[in-house]
Amino acid sequence: RPLVALSEEHLSMHSPPRVWAAVDANATILFAAPNVGPVTKLKRLGASLRPVAHLHLPKGLPASLAWKALAVTGDGAALVGVATPGPIAVAWSVASGAPLGAWELPASSATASWCAGGGAAHATALVYAAPAASQGPSDGAAGWELFAWSLPSI
Repeated sequence: RPLVALSEEHLSMHSPPRVWAAVDANATILFAAPNVGPVTKLKRLGASLRPVAHLHLPKGLPASLAWKALAVTGDGAALVGVATPGPIAVAWSVASGAPLGAWELPASSATASWCAGGGAAHATALVYAAPAASQGPSDGAAGWELFAWSLPSI
């Protein structure tokens, strides 16, 4: 049985969420984003989720960003989203939803997967995998490498 459900009404008006982040272990406040589109703040009311707000991007960022991961910082104060092209990290205040900034990430455009690492519901780093650089013309693909980027203290 699911912990909570997003309403059919919301899903009929918006693309389905693909990435999620919970502010606390009880999932009282969550953030969700479709592949492309706005990040939405959701509040849990019993067994249902209600949209509270769509978060605005910092000025200068295109609305066509493709979301790859969402994570709440270790102190619970900020939400960080990873998006392509770039990749870039975008941060918002959990309390107000105001944009806090955007950063280019040290990763190639070939980055294949993202996850957040840290304790409980709070992340302290984004971990991602990218194809390893080829060492020479004859060795072909050298496998995959894992990288970590520490979430900023905002």
